[in-house]
Amino acid sequence: MKKLAIGILISGISLGFLFWKLDLSGFANIRERWEPIYLLPFFAAIIWGLSLFSWRWYLLLGKRIPFKTALLSSFIGVGANQFLPARGGDIFRLYLCKKDSDANYGSLVSALFLEKVLDFAFIFSAGLGAFFLLGIHQDFVRFLLPLVGIASILGVLVFVRFFHKGIASLGEALFSKVGKGEFFRSKLSPLVLELGGFLSLNNAGKHGLLTGCTWLFGYGLHYTLLQYLVGIHLSPMETVFIMFCGAVGVMVPSAPSGAGVYHASITSGFVLLGRESSEGLVYATTVHLGQMVSLGILTAILYTYWSFTGKERIPAELSGEKD
Repeated sequence: MKKLAIGILISGISLGFLFWKLDLSGFANIRERWEPIYLLPFFAAIIWGLSLFSWRWYLLLGKRIPFKTALLSSFIGVGANQFLPARGGDIFRLYLCKKDSDANYGSLVSALFLEKVLDFAFIFSAGLGAFFLLGIHQDFVRFLLPLVGIASILGVLVFVRFFHKGIASLGEALFSKVGKGEFFRSKLSPLVLELGGFLSLNNAGKHGLLTGCTWLFGYGLHYTLLQYLVGIHLSPMETVFIMFCGAVGVMVPSAPSGAGVYHASITSGFVLLGRESSEGLVYATTVHLGQMVSLGILTAILYTYWSFTGKERIPAELSGEKD
């Protein structure tokens, strides 16, 4: 409850600052350039992007759950993230997978952790790369900053790949000094070891490629279609940069779905691109509202379907059954 209150406060401050400082005239001009025909392909793009997301989730779990379960849990979980605090939809996704399969929570949490690492590594590298290629306010320092950022991300992943066992041992020793050795050993060490074992060239290449396709041809597609919806057009490289800004926005503690912080982050991206701040706020509001409405409808439909058709499994350890 305390984290939710802090998040709502941060969102409230962000929204207050935006409406206080920015020119809202862009909203008045939406009717003149509104093209509702793009709502249908946007909705289809949401489904396509989440299908790619679901397929990656299925592969990260080693195909230990049915693809139908991976698909339903992904759609419902991502939709729930729009309304639940602290990315609660991800927890809900784990619950749905556990309920409809024999997968244990350890493997589910490890897969979720790998998913976040892949998303973070790709979108930050892509965003910093776009920042560099677009030449946004580049002096000598800003010229090097994106390259250093990308090299740092790749360097950390390579370091974890080759020294994950040593990192786990060192972490356990350090946590033991403050009386948290068992916590690190049971909760964090498995994640470090899982990540190190996962980061082979084959896995990184295969899942990295799928992650790139999910962002560029999934999320990027619906970001692009909404530009046509409100008549605000960006180049493909600018769209990647704005997606990066949006991703940064939802990482900051805020109200459910990143309200306020998400808008401020995308608006800042527009300003960096030399565009009007009012355009950025209109675009951020359109993307945010479009995602919330589309995902809300899909989540309601699919959760109702899952409620009536989902398996009612009880883990063997709870039912008293033994193999």
